[in-house]
Amino acid sequence: MLSIFRTNQILNSVLLIFYILILRSSVFVVPPEWELGSMGVLSAIFFEWIEPANLWGYVISFGLLLFQAIIINTISVKHRLSNEINLFPGLFYLLISSLLPDFLYLSPLLIANTFFLIVISELLETYKVPACADRIFNVGFWIGIASLFYFSYIIFILLGLIGLGILRAFYLRERIGLIVGGLVPYILLGTYYFWFDQFDFFYDTQITQNISWLDFQVGKIGSGTLIKIIAFSLILIAVLLSSRFYKLKKIIQVQKKIDILLVALLVGGISILFQSKITTEHFLILSIPVGILLSFNFTNMKKQWAESIHLIILIVVLAWQYRSLLI
Repeated sequence: MLSIFRTNQILNSVLLIFYILILRSSVFVVPPEWELGSMGVLSAIFFEWIEPANLWGYVISFGLLLFQAIIINTISVKHRLSNEINLFPGLFYLLISSLLPDFLYLSPLLIANTFFLIVISELLETYKVPACADRIFNVGFWIGIASLFYFSYIIFILLGLIGLGILRAFYLRERIGLIVGGLVPYILLGTYYFWFDQFDFFYDTQITQNISWLDFQVGKIGSGTLIKIIAFSLILIAVLLSSRFYKLKKIIQVQKKIDILLVALLVGGISILFQSKITTEHFLILSIPVGILLSFNFTNMKKQWAESIHLIILIVVLAWQYRSLLI
């Protein structure tokens, strides 16, 4: 299967829709064991109109995933992140974002990932560009928008600040521009709700209900929680242990851009400290950097090993999704 995506033709990313259907076919067969958790104010509005666990929810989630995978492949090819130009980054993002049954439905995290991809793209474009105040502002702005769907994405303001330090010389005005960009969506939406005398709803939905110290909802997920945590943690450990190999034989520019993905992993992990009502679905906040970096491991493997290991992971993922029918 991987051989189909060992190509530099971005248009072949459209074939990923079939991969999405394979990975997520269980939603049409297995009754959902999932319910909406924490959400930002824009998610609260969105999910008043769309039921996440019905046909339209599935269609929207499939469309978002395909769009995100295409954008990831475009970013990877444009910035030469991998040793070999292929479509693996988008494919492995899809695999990671469908790894656990909790990931299979339209969620605030899945929507927020769309805007986080814009953040990554804009941030990488600032490398050694003399005048890019607009892109730096956009980094903050789209982080703000993402956090209005799922609050924890606000932590990526820290990624923006660290990322600018990696990619550019220090200019205080650029850091201020990034922070102001992050505040603008809150100021605009907060002003709207204040104007209509609903600011309490905005503040409670966006801030109060989303901030809590180490608020893990383990008991609400069921007996499979430990398996889910171990499965995702093993992949995360594999990525972290491989981190120094990702930059071998690459020019400084690419090394710095890969550092951005590694920092995104670390910064995203910090969000477990303050996000309320955390379930294993929260791992989706790491799915973009994990998917891209994991694809490098498979790119560098011998083709036979890559095919075999990918197939094993795919079978295990599908078996776990259909386990209620197999028992």
